[in-house]
Amino acid sequence: MGNKVKICKSLVAGFLAVAMLFTAHTGSDLKVKAAQFNGNEFGVGFAGEEHATMHKADGWSNGGMFNCTWRAANVWFDGYLNIKIDRDTNGGYSGGEYRTNDAFGYGMFDVSMKPIKNTGVVSSFFTYTGPSDGTVWDEIDIEFLGKDTTKVQFNYYTDGQGNHEYLYNLGFDASQSFHQYGFLWQPGKITWYVDGKAVYTATNNIPTTPGKIMLNAWPGTGVDSWLGAYNGNTPLVAQYDWINYKKVDNGGGSTGGSTGGSTGGSSNNNSGSNNNVSAGTTTVPTVGSNFTIEAENYTYMQGVEAAGGSVGYIDPGDWMSYEINVQTAGTYSVEFKLASAQGGSSFKLQKDSGKETLANVSVPNTGDWGAYKSVYADVYLTAGKNNLAIATDTGAFNIDKMVFSAKGGSTNNNTNNNNNNWNNNTNNNTNNNTNNNASSGTTNVPTVGSNFTIEAENYTYMEGVEAAGGSVGYIDPGDWMSYEVNVQTAGTYSVEFRLASAQGGSSFRLEKDSGKETLANVSVPNTGDWGAYKSVYADVYLTAGKNNLAIATDTGAFNIDKMVFSAKSSGTRTTTTTSTTTTTNNNNNNWNNNTNTNTNTNTNTNTNTNNNTNNNNVSSGSNTTTTAGSNFTIEAEKYNYMQGVEAAGGTVGYIDPGDWMSYSVNVQTAGTYTVEFRVASAQGSSFRIEKNSGSERLCEVTVPNTGDWGAYQSVYADVYLTAGNYDISIATDRGGFNIDNMKFTAKSGSNNNTTTTTTTNNNNNNNNNNNTWNNNNNNNTWNNNSWNNNSWNWGGSWW
Repeated sequence: MGNKVKICKSLVAGFLAVAMLFTAHTGSDLKVKAAQFNGNEFGVGFAGEEHATMHKADGWSNGGMFNCTWRAANVWFDGYLNIKIDRDTNGGYSGGEYRTNDAFGYGMFDVSMKPIKNTGVVSSFFTYTGPSDGTVWDEIDIEFLGKDTTKVQFNYYTDGQGNHEYLYNLGFDASQSFHQYGFLWQPGKITWYVDGKAVYTATNNIPTTPGKIMLNAWPGTGVDSWLGAYNGNTPLVAQYDWINYKKVDNGGGSTGGSTGGSTGGSSNNNSGSNNNVSAGTTTVPTVGSNFTIEAENYTYMQGVEAAGGSVGYIDPGDWMSYEINVQTAGTYSVEFKLASAQGGSSFKLQKDSGKETLANVSVPNTGDWGAYKSVYADVYLTAGKNNLAIATDTGAFNIDKMVFSAKGGSTNNNTNNNNNNWNNNTNNNTNNNTNNNASSGTTNVPTVGSNFTIEAENYTYMEGVEAAGGSVGYIDPGDWMSYEVNVQTAGTYSVEFRLASAQGGSSFRLEKDSGKETLANVSVPNTGDWGAYKSVYADVYLTAGKNNLAIATDTGAFNIDKMVFSAKSSGTRTTTTTSTTTTTNNNNNNWNNNTNTNTNTNTNTNTNTNNNTNNNNVSSGSNTTTTAGSNFTIEAEKYNYMQGVEAAGGTVGYIDPGDWMSYSVNVQTAGTYTVEFRVASAQGSSFRIEKNSGSERLCEVTVPNTGDWGAYQSVYADVYLTAGNYDISIATDRGGFNIDNMKFTAKSGSNNNTTTTTTTNNNNNNNNNNNTWNNNNNNNTWNNNSWNNNSWNWGGSWW
């Protein structure tokens, strides 16, 4: 966590006071007192302008340190909300501001945004009300200072009194990709969040007056010690994907409590000197094979409150401990009854004052602080006295009880192997009739051939989702669906997932056998609407016989229509190499994770032992591997494989969403590298840099509008490269762009004495065009199914 910074207290406070008072007299669009929003949730996705709920500032200036005039032309929409700093017609600078018409009270405010990286400027998301609204000046801020976008500043004003700045170290560069930022505002308390994790809480002199939600970007003057000197660079653009507000019911919500305290779940049972730890029941019950622990019957706790037969006000660092005397050692399935009006919450079930973690548990957004859902995990309990503790990691939640059901009494020789969350039978007691919280669907186990389809709504069991109109929706983090199939032939299958989401950042796992094996990690793109289905692909290996498959949601929200499986190869997975003269052919390091064993003989015959059929949608290019030292360059046109692009004049163009290029590299020294991408675009675009057929995402890159398809600019990102031989791929998300090259420069852990070489394999008998990124990715079509066009999860907040 960053250090608290008090920057130019009197100077900045004075400037802001002047600026806001000036706004009251010059902002003609602010003279009418804002109506207070009286709903429970407000969300805007910035696919287009929301005329009815928000408006642009135009033609006036705050004055003071705001070195700009607000211009409506500096705010526009192209799939994102863009706010620009530019030269102005009056000889100075112009900025942009977009604001709600209504004022909002206590609740959760969050945004997905990407700020400007440039000294002397600010990109922000905040609430404000003041004299122009006929109120006192109350304000709550999330501000990015362009001089260092690896940090974010939190601040607030109460009746004009500020000086509450706090600078938090993000651990990433916010200007390089979209992240989620927000604050939970309650009476007497504000907690700020980054990507769903609570990172800072303020409790002193908290504002009380509802304010408008505002987003702006502006250059500063006279505050160089705060922002750095503005260098006059234009145009500069901040981007916003969505905003969201959720009213908080403070009567039953879980948002209070200490932000400090124990993070290890220690119960301090032998000491009465810790005044922060409260004792509850001291009874140690002897339990049988099935037993229940009521949450409020803790032995000791810190930071929580018990009421109405449950425990609430649980925040990061809070904990409760429970003592039981277990009669029979064995594995127990634990049903946790949980409620939360926000996503991103998690806790650990620990043993013996945090010495052993039994399970990591994710708490889904159940829709309300009083709407309890069941989440499951398997744990191993030893016979005798067990001291169990719930230790909160992230978010906030309420808990009603924990129900333990014995699964077996055998001795467990590895007491740590139940530490995984979903992967150790969390939420997946699909064949156990005692699991009343997992809803069953079809019980038919179909026998499938080499090509088959699983309709999403034909799940065997599920938790937390809803099926309607031939699809499944209302899928939130922690929700899951399981499907049983009887596979006739073992082999590698390409899976087409038909997905829809009106937000980015969603992901799930395709798992097997109650989460014991993860077959694929799948990222869900923002398809533009909950009913606009797109295809996303992954390769998986299925064994012959009965397979229990499950979709386990990690982040975000999405809808799914179906999964289409197409056989790519048959047989057991082997890594057989037969050769008289062995040649390493790095064309196998392509986009997909198929294991291809190439056999090269003296007669230069290349045999693909996986018997894959050629896929003409994927084209091969340069058969080279870049041996990478501390500084190396990958020329864009030197791809090993590509789909949908064209190389000409030493660059690659005609790059559209779904297109990709892969490059083989041999990294000699692991470390962090800064990558300079030379890109050009006459529109805004974005892409991902991925590793090993998309199994790992290295970074997300936004391509600015450079003004012309031939006007190349440099865009930078930091990536961590492991040592070894693998492929790096460019996968296009949005828009169109051209790329010239990628220049990698070591930042840490690299050997500066290593040179860059390129080796070429002259084997022309390549039959590896079959390993495609998406198996007809260019055939993705929009599905007009509008089953889930409602705004049930605007913007993907953690509510």
